[in-house]
Amino acid sequence: MAYHRTDILLVLNFFFLALALLVVYYYAYRLRFELKRSDQRRKLAEKYRALFNSTSDGVFQCDSNGRILVINTAGAKILGFDSSEEMTRRKVKIGSFCVNPEDRRRLIEQLRKNGQVQNFVLKVKRNNGELFFAEATLNFLSIEGGKGIQGIFRDVTKRVHLEEELRNYSENLEQKVQEKTEEILALERKKA
Repeated sequence: MAYHRTDILLVLNFFFLALALLVVYYYAYRLRFELKRSDQRRKLAEKYRALFNSTSDGVFQCDSNGRILVINTAGAKILGFDSSEEMTRRKVKIGSFCVNPEDRRRLIEQLRKNGQVQNFVLKVKRNNGELFFAEATLNFLSIEGGKGIQGIFRDVTKRVHLEEELRNYSENLEQKVQEKTEEILALERKKA
């Protein structure tokens, strides 16, 4: 049986068409798979973003120069900014909020010594100049160009003021007890 040249070309065309369809099917399958994986990653990123922004504490990361790379909504609000995007766009430095240079020095010293700092209370200045007390927990973060810092902070002004009131009350109470004790002793001496 003799094959004509056109028959061979038809078989070759059919073969290449079938091969092309297989390639298209394979890439369609891969694309569907990648889209599904991408969608899963997007949903996971949305969950983490929601978690990141759901806390009432400030959460941040800054680069080796102290510029804030990322901060959650609560952190921006605590520091007196309208949005976290405003802070990152303006390249705000985390150290610019520390009021007392001695607090900043001790904080950095502890961070370098231990690699982390927990529950460090310091006086902080909001963007509008208002002063408050913050409690921070920080640790180093390896990033491009060196070590950055990441951490959590919260406004503890009410707690600090209550602790101060309690100390004052305790001191006043001790003083009043001492005064009353002296009065009682003086009365006893007069009786004797």
